Amino acid sequence: MAFSLNFAARARTALNALAVVRATGAALGPSPLRLFGERQLAQPTLQIIRTATKKAQSSKTHNKDSRGRRLGMKKSDGQDVDVGQIIFRQRGTKFFPGENAGIGRDHTIFALERGVVRYYRDPFHPTRKLIGIALSRDEKLPTPHFSPRRRVFNRFELEDPEEVAAEKARVSRKEYYGRLAREKVVAEKKAKTEASA
Repeated sequence: MAFSLNFAARARTALNALAVVRATGAALGPSPLRLFGERQLAQPTLQIIRTATKKAQSSKTHNKDSRGRRLGMKKSDGQDVDVGQIIFRQRGTKFFPGENAGIGRDHTIFALERGVVRYYRDPFHPTRKLIGIALSRDEKLPTPHFSPRRRVFNRFELEDPEEVAAEKARVSRKEYYGRLAREKVVAEKKAKTEASA
């Protein structure tokens, strides 16, 4: 066997020689695999990889979670509301306040008047979804754009003549104390003029 052959050819030759020795039953002397100096043909080996049997603990800093913010619809279309009741909680302006409704600094929509909740779209703002308060059940929203808005003044007509007279004579606290101050100033001026005369 010449040593000028490449490695694959030498390996084939060594395996053939090993097969001949085994077939004839001759005793093996020095290893027939040591034909290439210090190199040996590699035997396939089984390698065992040990894996963890205990679950690894993760960091506790990323396991925090806050409770839900209870966002969403609080009053649906057609429900009755009082002044100040919350209709819709949201982050950002998914819905905008319509007629008789206001918006808080956290974008909460609430009622400004007592009435019935209405969810609607305005033709002048086609991309906006609005929430408004209709003052009666038969009222439709939105009202026509240039028509006057209905308002509630929470006043009623007095029919008793005594109540009418008392209402006419009634003055506000500001007017009452202003009148007292004016009367005091007039009395002081009158006292000064009488003292100098």
